Amino acid sequence: MESQAFIGNKLRGNHDEPPSFWGNWPVARTMMECSLAQGFGPAAYDLGAMLDAHAETSNDYRHALEVLHEGVRLGHQESANYLFASFHGGDPIVGRAKDPFRARRYKAISERLRLDHHLKLPNLDRVLPLPPASLPHWNSDPDTLIDAANGARIPSRP
Repeated sequence: MESQAFIGNKLRGNHDEPPSFWGNWPVARTMMECSLAQGFGPAAYDLGAMLDAHAETSNDYRHALEVLHEGVRLGHQESANYLFASFHGGDPIVGRAKDPFRARRYKAISERLRLDHHLKLPNLDRVLPLPPASLPHWNSDPDTLIDAANGARIPSRP
């Protein structure tokens, strides 16, 4: 999966400039999608960023957003940073609407992923669903957010 993402990233251009550059976006996209389907978070970042850059319709932007969100679920910090910046700035990928509440959650997740490269967040949608879903209550404690997204069970005290 790492090799698929690497080669896909190298082929992602829309044109050729041999001998140093061979662009083949359809093949690159397929390779990155295969890598992502196998659970490789960095492929989500590369693919999501390219889908965002090539987006022409709201459906294209939505697909890019979903791919990057999947990258966060797979524990990829750069995907979380990308979405933090997008929600913070109101980029086209998020419908040009600034959402400081989602941005804050992506930032907290990004900071934790920077420290823990092995963290996966299978329950991410419970604490940070994509719009238009409303956000559940959060007490602003990063540990609570991460534990809920990670699916960690906190033992009850006797």
